[in-house]
This record gives sequence, structure tokens and C-alpha cells, in this order.
Amino acid sequence: MDYPDQCRCGYTLTHPMVETSEHYSVPGWLLLVMGGTPRPVRVDYRCTRCAVTLGTTTNRAVLRDYWQGGKR
Repeated sequence: MDYPDQCRCGYTLTHPMVETSEHYSVPGWLLLVMGGTPRPVRVDYRCTRCAVTLGTTTNRAVLRDYWQGGKR
């Protein structure tokens, strides 16, 4: 899928108004419900004002950073 460089508001991936949304597998959700910290399987970057998705990643190195508490 091809994502825009910026949203309708003019924000890019690095702007503070662009938030991440982590997605987890079924075992990840079970671990989350039990109080654990699962590793996401996908992270989406979405503008909080216009809800346009600016990108998504399944890159293991990036997902590891989210799992370890970085890049928030």
C-alpha cells in the first residue's frame, strides 16, 4: 500500500500530532490481559486530527523498539 508523505493537516511521521497504534497477535493479547508486555506484530502511524494513516511497519527492529519502551 502506498502512503502519503503528509496528511491533510500537513503533518509528517515525525510530528507530535501523529501517534502510533500497536497491533498484537492473539497470544500477544492473552499476554497483555494477564499483565505481560507483548511485542506488537504491526505499528500504524496515524494523524490524530484527520485520522489519515501515514504508514505502517512490520520491521522486527522497529517493533523491538516499541516492545522495549522506545519510540513513543
